[in-house]
Amino acid sequence: GDTVLIVTGARSFRVSPQWVNLQKSLSEYSIKFYEVIIDSEPSPMMIDKAVRDFKDKDIKSVISIGGGSVIDAGKAISAMLTQDTSIVDFLEGIGAKTHNGVKLPFIAVPTTSGTGSEATKNAVISNVFANGFKASLRHDNLVPDVAILDPELTLGLPPEISAAC
Repeated sequence: GDTVLIVTGARSFRVSPQWVNLQKSLSEYSIKFYEVIIDSEPSPMMIDKAVRDFKDKDIKSVISIGGGSVIDAGKAISAMLTQDTSIVDFLEGIGAKTHNGVKLPFIAVPTTSGTGSEATKNAVISNVFANGFKASLRHDNLVPDVAILDPELTLGLPPEISAAC
């Protein structure tokens, strides 16, 4: 079977019945999966580590389920699993290279509204250390291949945010 990489946040989705259902469905279809948990804004170190950890796992696609940071992280990981260098090399205003747009198939499943990352061609990457920055990995091909908008995934949000979704 195929192998997918699932990128989630640290909390809400992982304690939901939808997470249990997803694991069951993947198992029923003999789809192997690995997980990456994103607990903050994605950093270059976080993306580079995920790429190192999963580069040799024959990942066929990346699925992000979460907010904007989770979707940006998955988008960046799907774009960098096809490359042989650090994401820093491709960040606008930071690196000297331009990403070639080659990526693994990427599915975005937002669990909140606000960033619109499920419909954009860039992933915002943050470095919070000395000489910190927020910079984008950007290419027209980095728009998610599929965006799944499931209102049930917003039910754990505060009512005013869920209503905005």
